[in-house]
Amino acid sequence: MSRIISIGKQDFVSLRKNHYFYIDKTDFIRQWWESEKYRIRQGTYRVIFVSFADVKQNNYKDAVQKIKILLWMFIDKTAI
Repeated sequence: MSRIISIGKQDFVSLRKNHYFYIDKTDFIRQWWESEKYRIRQGTYRVIFVSFADVKQNNYKDAVQKIKILLWMFIDKTAI
């Protein structure tokens, strides 16, 4: 039985219950954070947080359109 690759699922219980394929990146993030090379850059650049968790379209074209809408909404909120 092949496992479904779950994209955008935020609920770990659902991932386990439905036997979705999941990659735990906890150790990767720890290693990255402990690397001085990256820590010295913290706070030197502006950060933009954009979540694509709500992009759940069934095809590429619709997903791109939804992302464009999310980005325009973000730009409208932050425009000076």
